[in-house]
Amino acid sequence: MEVMKRIWNRFTNGPARPDNVLLLYLRKVAELKKYPPAAFRSCRGIMALEKTFGLERLVAASACATQLRLYGYQEIRRILERGDDADFLSKDDIDDEVPVTSIHKNIRGAAYFAQLKHLNRDNNGNK
Repeated sequence: MEVMKRIWNRFTNGPARPDNVLLLYLRKVAELKKYPPAAFRSCRGIMALEKTFGLERLVAASACATQLRLYGYQEIRRILERGDDADFLSKDDIDDEVPVTSIHKNIRGAAYFAQLKHLNRDNNGNK
């Protein structure tokens, strides 16, 4: 039980305090693991998913997993990868204006290929 308290204090007193939904989920994961180091690794892995997916999605995924009664790192990761957490996101968190293609100097786009198609037609007609 002492180990569980140390695990819990490590996640609740950290520099960035997680959301209550996420804390309750982490507590349930820690309770269900029989071996305390495994509980710690699982909770640490779940918290590390914040770097990849963001805190809002992690909280939504933990709410989804709690409702489905799925507790563990793999379950949360699977929910996030499949996008099953979308129903649990608030409407403010969903960005409707995300461009289909990102803006980067190596990504061409429709205008480039339209111009290329036009050039190929001219070149093929001159042969």
